[in-house]
Order: sequence, then C-alpha cells, then structure tokens
Amino acid sequence: LLTAHLQVRVHAEAYRRLFARMMRLPFGRISAYPLGQLTEYLNQAGHLFELCTRLNVLVRSAFFIAVYGTLLFWLSWPLTLAVLAASWTVAWLFRWIIATVRQLAARELRAALALSQRVTEWLSAVRLVHTFARQEDTIRAADQLIRERMVNRRTATIWSGAIEPLTAVLTVIGIGVFLIGGYLVLAPRGMVALPSLLAFLLALYRVTPRVRSIQSSLAGLAALTPSLLRLSEHLEPTEAAQAGAGHRRHMGVAEAIEFRQVTFRYLPDEAPALVELSVRIPKGSFVAIVGSSGAGKTTIADLLLGLYAPTAGRILIDGVDLAALDPVAWRAQLGVVSQDPFLFHASIRENIAYGRPSATVGEIAAAARAAHADEFVRQLANGYETVVGERGLRLSGGQRQRIALARALVRQPSLLILDEATSALDSESERHIQRALDEQRGARTVLTIAHRLSTVSRADQILVLADGVLMEQGTHQELLAREGIYTRLWRLQSGQPETAASGAPAAWEGAS
Repeated sequence: LLTAHLQVRVHAEAYRRLFARMMRLPFGRISAYPLGQLTEYLNQAGHLFELCTRLNVLVRSAFFIAVYGTLLFWLSWPLTLAVLAASWTVAWLFRWIIATVRQLAARELRAALALSQRVTEWLSAVRLVHTFARQEDTIRAADQLIRERMVNRRTATIWSGAIEPLTAVLTVIGIGVFLIGGYLVLAPRGMVALPSLLAFLLALYRVTPRVRSIQSSLAGLAALTPSLLRLSEHLEPTEAAQAGAGHRRHMGVAEAIEFRQVTFRYLPDEAPALVELSVRIPKGSFVAIVGSSGAGKTTIADLLLGLYAPTAGRILIDGVDLAALDPVAWRAQLGVVSQDPFLFHASIRENIAYGRPSATVGEIAAAARAAHADEFVRQLANGYETVVGERGLRLSGGQRQRIALARALVRQPSLLILDEATSALDSESERHIQRALDEQRGARTVLTIAHRLSTVSRADQILVLADGVLMEQGTHQELLAREGIYTRLWRLQSGQPETAASGAPAAWEGAS
C-alpha cells in the first residue's frame, strides 16, 4: 500500500516539477531545446514509478536476508562463511554486468532522444512532408533511427535478462557444493546433525530468491540511472534559471522607452544581432522598424519583452532599467502579435481570453471589435464558442491574425508590439489590421516590425536597420528626402525607377 501511494505521488510530483522548471527557464535556454527532447524528458518522469518498485524490492529483500542470515549463522557459521565467500565471487561478476547495463542504457537513452526529437519534428511538418512528397524518405529515416534504438535496447535487455538465469545456475551449483560441505562439517555429529542441515538448506533456499531479486533490482536501477541522472539535472534549480528577474513593479509606459548603446549577441562567438542601438520611443507614439531578414528587428522586440538581456548597454522604461523590473508585471503591460500567431485548440472566446483570463464576455467582444474580428466571428455557426482547431487551422490567415490582435488588445496594453503581423496577409486582411492599428494610435505605444513599407508610411518614427546597425531614422517623408536606404527600398516595393543617389547595402537586395 505504501509503495503504491509512493509510486503515484513521486511520479506526479516529478512531472509537475519538471514541467514547472521548463516553463520557468529563461526563454533563451528553453527555446534551444528541440520539442521532441522536452517531451521525452517529461516522459522520463515515469521512470520514477519504476524506481519506487525497485527500491521496494530492495528494502523488503534486504530485511528478509538479514533475518534469515542471522538464522544461518546460528545454525552453522562455517557454512555461512562459505556461502558469503561464494556470494562475494558472484557479486564481483554481477558488478561487471551492472556496469555494462548502465553503459548500454545510456546509449539507448541517446537513441531514444534522437528518435523522439525527429518524430516530433516530422509530425509538426507533416504538411511540408506531403507537399514535397517526402513521405517515403521520412519513413526510411525513421526506420533507421528505430533500428538504432532497437539494437541498443535489445543488447541492454539481454544483459539485464541474463542476471536471473545466471543466478539460478549458480544457485544449483551452490546447493550441490553446500550439500557436500554440509555433510563434511556435520557428519561427525551423526544423525543429530541431519535436522540442522535440512534447516540450513531450507533457510538458504528461502534466501536465494531474495538475493536474485536484489541483483535484478540493481540491474534495473543501473538501466534507469542515465535517465534519472538526466532528469535530476533538469529538476535541479540553476542560477541561469533564476537570474535577471527584477522585483520593481511597473504599471505601464508613462514617459518613454529608451535603448542606450544596446548590443546583443545570441551566442558569444556569433556576430552581434544588434550593435550599439540608441533610440527613444515616446509614450503613445507609433514607431516602425524596417530592414532585411537578419537585420535585428525581431531582436529588438525580444529584448523589450525581456526574453533576452542585452549583452551590453541598457533598456530604460521611464528611466528605470528593464532588468530591475518584475518581468511578470512588465509583460502584463504588453500585447504581442507575431507573424505566425499560435492559437490553441480551443474556442475563439478562450483564445482571446488567454490574453487576460479575468476578461468578461463583454470585454472579449470589445477587443474583437477593436481588432475588426467581431463581424466574421458572429457569422460562424457557433460564434465565439467556435473551436479553431490545432494551431487555428480552421481559420484563414487573416482571421487568425485578427484573433491574435484581439488577444493582445484584451490585455489593454500600454505597449503593443506587432512582429511582421501583416507580411503574409492579403490586401483585405491587411486593411482590417491597419484600420485596427489606426484606431489605437495615441491610446497606446505601438511598435511594429514590417517588410511592407506601405503599412508603416504613417508612423511617427521609422527605424531602418541593416546588419544590426541603425542606419536611418525619421518619418516617411524625411527618409524619402534623404535618398538613402529607405528610399531605395520604397522604390523597389512601389515599382518606381531607382536613381543613382539611392544606393544601399547589398543586404537589402531582394528585401521586397
């Protein structure tokens, strides 16, 4: 009863702690893990269920052996010493077997992680696999990984399974030896010794299965050791998981957001994604960031969200360093819409309310109206209770974007961040999003990242990035008058002829 309770309790507690640990890791660390590996780590919490079973066997068997071992010493200490000597030889053999099992289990775990990672990736990309007709190639690649895991697992299972029959064979040999030894030791005492010999053999017979149980459990623990060690690493708190979390609460942008000489590298040996960026974003302004892919646009948004910390320089919110703010309180003031918004397999109402779970039905509908989503939602058969499907695939791209915008607006954010939110939309969907953004002007600070310059021409301030460097800054008209990078990109997108004065770095070629 105690073991059953412990098994369920430990498994549930480990799963809970591991999931909580994953959710609390810094974004830079958790995003570095493939999804399949994270899923496999969670599944490994189930090994603790088996661990409890093994430990239960060890404790019960050890207690049983202690009692019967005392009885064996009382019956005949010379025979008992002979048994211990033989057991020591057997223990040395099993120690080598258990070490081998542990190595094989570690190899099998690596194969299992590789298989889980790739299978999760393939299932997530099933549309791409079918589009490129790569089903058979994918199956062959999966077969190879499955075979590798099967070979490792089979070898480990054979070595683990060898312990039981090997122990049985040694037991039969041992009983024969002890019968002869018992006769030689007890024969001088005549027939009176026969009951003692039988009692000794009976006690030894009862102990032997317990010894086999301990050996089998130790082999099982050896096979579990790699998984448990890896699980322990992920359950153990680290400084990286706790670092960078300030405690000052912030209730929204009151004056301005300022980047001061901000440089950022994703990895120490990589080129910087941002180089000494200095810019001021006043409260209530509409600021646009444009540039080619890899220019550092999304990096600015990630830094503002606090997903990463600057490598050098500071980000100030109303004069307070972002690193000093409570990240939960700060992010509560933000609304974010990405290029490919994630929608849960739930109703439209639940997806919008994810932005603010305490939002009322009226507030959800008001946010949908502000995002120009209410009209199409009400035309659906189940209205706001319509389930959108996995990742919102039952809705069009424009509809998903408007639901995501409603989810951001229901938070009533002081800063609204749009990361390429209209780049993949048709003209009508883009017009709906633009109209919604125009209605938000002045009410909140808006930071939009875009490739289409038509969507940012009315911005109060446009930042032009190239290779992480702020190249130009100003309004649409000011930038066109400079005949620089922005002018060249504007002419590329609008189909106007270029002039010699509108030179631009090679990184901008094809950016339209």
